[in-house]
Amino acid sequence: MDFKEKPGDDTGMQTRVWGPAGWLFLHSVAQNYPWKPTSEQIKNYLIFFKYLGNVLPCRYCRESYQEFVSQKDTLLDENVLKNRYTLVKWLYNIHNKVNNKLGITCKDSLRNVWTKYESFRSKCTKTQPKVKGCLDPMKGFRKKCVIDIIKVDKDGSSFGKKTIKLISIKKSKTKGKKFTATFNNGKTVQFGASGMSDYTKHHDLIRRNRYIKRHLKDLSTNDPTRAGYLSMFILWNKRSLKASITDYRKRLNKFNSTGKFPKTISNYSGSSK
Repeated sequence: MDFKEKPGDDTGMQTRVWGPAGWLFLHSVAQNYPWKPTSEQIKNYLIFFKYLGNVLPCRYCRESYQEFVSQKDTLLDENVLKNRYTLVKWLYNIHNKVNNKLGITCKDSLRNVWTKYESFRSKCTKTQPKVKGCLDPMKGFRKKCVIDIIKVDKDGSSFGKKTIKLISIKKSKTKGKKFTATFNNGKTVQFGASGMSDYTKHHDLIRRNRYIKRHLKDLSTNDPTRAGYLSMFILWNKRSLKASITDYRKRLNKFNSTGKFPKTISNYSGSSK
């Protein structure tokens, strides 16, 4: 590896790589701003967001950010830093301006953004005698961020096809089903049929593995909505439903980056963790 300056190596970084992670970080910073900040905290946060526009790894992003923070409706000043809500709302408006400039019309409500980032809040308690950290959630399951860099075509599609995304999982209105999974291509999957727990009870591994084997064939179809059945059914009970959904999202990311679903997934035989 030649660690030397080369022509063209100062043109910036691809925004589709660092952008999502950057927004996740900034929203987390804003969501953790104090409700009653001290003068020192106001000063520090103001400096951080002011000079952020000087270090973004893209010239056009730096120019746009500096333009936005100078505009009347998104002006960056001490009024923005009155409390947590005012800062979160300001960053929300900045994010929407960026999306509008990029032609991204889909946007979430401020309430949904607030709820999403509050779900990341931790207890920040001792987890081991000599280790402190913000690891344990205030409620619910632990969460973690998984960054997956994938190759895409010029139009943004991966490997010549449209990227498949899992949009939502909601209670199903179909009789005999528990949930409905909706994808960005308009397809839906009904899952959680009556009696499903009979196959996934921890003491009934024979029936469970038989069911798993029967649905492994769905993985070979390379159809995200069909292959989704395996993850949705595999850990069917209240304690592990989120683990099932998380597992499916991981395999869906692999499909979007490689065009194929991985056939070897943890938790497919016996283990219920």
